[in-house]
Amino acid sequence: MSKIKPAVEEVMEGEADEETIEKVALKNIELSIERIRSESPILAEMESNGEIAIVGAVYDVASGVVCFV
Repeated sequence: MSKIKPAVEEVMEGEADEETIEKVALKNIELSIERIRSESPILAEMESNGEIAIVGAVYDVASGVVCFV
């Protein structure tokens, strides 16, 4: 819970409707990518050298579809 809390705090304003939950999920992906870059200098360097790409994705449990963001 502690890792998603910053995304929830940044996005939540009222009730947790479907749109808000989607916004929290996307913000969490953004913050997770930032955290990977800042906590792993090796991966950040590999990304800047074009050796890897650090990307986020959302998995839809109902459909089984993965959408990259």
